[in-house]
Amino acid sequence: LEEVLGAIRVYLDETHLDPGGQIRENLARLDSIVHTRRFDVLSEDDMLRAHSEEMISESEVSMHDIFLSYAHEDRSRVRPLVEMLQQQGWSVWWDRTIPLGKTYDQVIEEALDTARCVVVVWSQVSVTSHWVRTEAEEGRQRGILVPVMIDSGVRLPLGFRLLQTALLLDWSDPSHPEFARLVQAITALLGPPP
Repeated sequence: LEEVLGAIRVYLDETHLDPGGQIRENLARLDSIVHTRRFDVLSEDDMLRAHSEEMISESEVSMHDIFLSYAHEDRSRVRPLVEMLQQQGWSVWWDRTIPLGKTYDQVIEEALDTARCVVVVWSQVSVTSHWVRTEAEEGRQRGILVPVMIDSGVRLPLGFRLLQTALLLDWSDPSHPEFARLVQAITALLGPPP
């Protein structure tokens, strides 16, 4: 069993499938059980299976198709966009609720690392946000950034001015041509929604 745990750790190191460290935490718990020989009624195989299922379900919970970067002040304006992307079938991380025992930057980093697409919502407020700029830069460096603008006259940060940006200035429904461009760009990264 110790060899299996070691092999799982090596696999996680090589594949980077555990950016938030949740699987490693569960491995540490399982390792503790192995070393103290507290198997109670369950066999070693049953314990490993139970912990593996728990690890998989916990890591799946934190994975989203889209990480949406926006300024908190724009939350009510961004909500319809999130809802329409979800209606397309994609999962969207945008809520900044921090679980107990975690810090803001831990949660953001984990969600950003596991996202397959980063949509940045540029507005008069978000262009001045250090967090939004940093999240957008991470998406740009990974080649998964899809920018959206919701205010006219916004001067984008220098590193993002050359990127094509969906102009959702006056949109309200999924038939808007710029929303269609956004969906097309996300589909190019993620494939069609389920």
